[in-house]
Amino acid sequence: MQKVAEAEGWNYRQVAWDALDGYYVSTVLLGTNFALGGRRGMPMIFETLAFVNEYEERELPTPWAGEGMTHRFVIHPPLDQFMRRYATKRTALIGHTLVCEELRQMIQQTRQVTER
Repeated sequence: MQKVAEAEGWNYRQVAWDALDGYYVSTVLLGTNFALGGRRGMPMIFETLAFVNEYEERELPTPWAGEGMTHRFVIHPPLDQFMRRYATKRTALIGHTLVCEELRQMIQQTRQVTER
């Protein structure tokens, strides 16, 4: 499968991709079985990942490090690094659509809360 992916180029591995209000959702053919824990059944060779295109950083106090000490933290919004794996291209495409819908709902709920 890896040789086919290399011959076909990146487009062969990219199953679906969407940009949603600061988030990216990408579904790809991994080419390797990532079924964890000795799972029986079909190999998990497709993956959908949702991630943000920019991270917010904040300087926050860290009292355990000493008085007046601060540390820079990266703030990860909800659903950042959200991941699902699938055995077939068909289920990967369905899963991609479901992740996009869940992300749209979360974005809408966040807007409603911040507009109050």
